[in-house]
Amino acid sequence: MAESRTDGSATGNPATTRPTRETEVRQERRKRTAGSLDRTAHMKLGVPEHIRAENADQHLHWVNDVGNRMHHLTTQDDYSPVEGVAPVPVGTTEDGKPIYAHLMKKPLDYWLADQREKTASVNANEAELMAAAREGSKIERNKSQPL
Repeated sequence: MAESRTDGSATGNPATTRPTRETEVRQERRKRTAGSLDRTAHMKLGVPEHIRAENADQHLHWVNDVGNRMHHLTTQDDYSPVEGVAPVPVGTTEDGKPIYAHLMKKPLDYWLADQREKTASVNANEAELMAAAREGSKIERNKSQPL
C-alpha cells in the first residue's frame, strides 16, 4: 500500500500515483486559449471591413435562409444580397439540410425610418400599458374604500 505524503500525492507505483489538485487545476487553466473567456465574441458573424466600407450607406444584416425569410425580405422589404460575400453555414434543419446565413443590405435611410416606426409603436404600447396600470390602481383603491 502506498503512503500518503503531505503534498497530497501518493508515493509508490508511478502508474497509480495521482497528481495533486493544484497540478490538475494548473493543467486545465493552461489548456484555455487567450480570449476564450468572452465566448460570445467568436459566435457573432462579422462583416469584412472592405464590405462594410463599400456599403457605408447601407444597413448590413445576416439573414438565415429558413422558411421563406429570404424571399420575404427581398420581395416585400428593401433588402438585397451583398455581392461578393459567400453564405456561411450556421446550422442544420431538423431533416439535416444545412442552414446558411446570407449577408443582406438595406438602404440606411429606410432602415432608420423602420426603426423609428418600431420605436413609436413600442412607446405607444408602453403608454397604453402605463395608463391602464394607473387606471387599474385607481379602481383597486376605490374598491377598498368603504361605501
